[in-house]
Amino acid sequence: MPVGDLNGDGKPDFVAVIGQEHETLVAFLNEGGRFRKETLFTAQHPAYASSGAELVDFNGDGKLDVLYINGDTLDPINLLKPYGSVQWLENRGTFPFVHHPLSQLYGAIHATAADFTGKGSKDIVAVSFLAAERLPQRQQERLDSVILLEQTAPGQFELHSLETVWCDHFTCASGDIFGDGKPRLATGSFSFSEDAKPGHAVTVWEAGDGKRGHSEKK
Repeated sequence: MPVGDLNGDGKPDFVAVIGQEHETLVAFLNEGGRFRKETLFTAQHPAYASSGAELVDFNGDGKLDVLYINGDTLDPINLLKPYGSVQWLENRGTFPFVHHPLSQLYGAIHATAADFTGKGSKDIVAVSFLAAERLPQRQQERLDSVILLEQTAPGQFELHSLETVWCDHFTCASGDIFGDGKPRLATGSFSFSEDAKPGHAVTVWEAGDGKRGHSEKK
């Protein structure tokens, strides 16, 4: 439930991701200790597998938008869900927010936004979780595990695959880890099985050659 001032009145509001067949994003607008509910987005079906949200001003208009992720694969039926994706819900001052699908991603579980490319605008990194023992298709089809959505113009994003197959990243975060003014990506990995345990629980990613990244364990 990320917190931020969604309507510019100086009061902290918050957004709740509601899953498990309800599959909605709801804003709770602070009216001085009481909160008014407004629906930001409603998914197309009850198995949409909402998995997270972050508040980000993507287009520099001073309004907080929502970075929204769906693709949770932790249900007992082990299926690849082709509707797993990264989405931008644009805040134009009315409800619901304007929906922009950005990229498909099997098993999308978490995302973070930062200026990863040094161009002064917010980019997105998203990670996927597809347990190896439950979804062997991740190797057979060489599915993306980490993607970068580079914001090339206001509201326009270009997809780059940073890693495939190793879809063990259950969470991610960004920040100036080394104190040099540049955001880095950190991913946290998980496995249900000791046999399939990832090599590193936490990975810090540095920019590599070209448009691909490499992981450096710290």
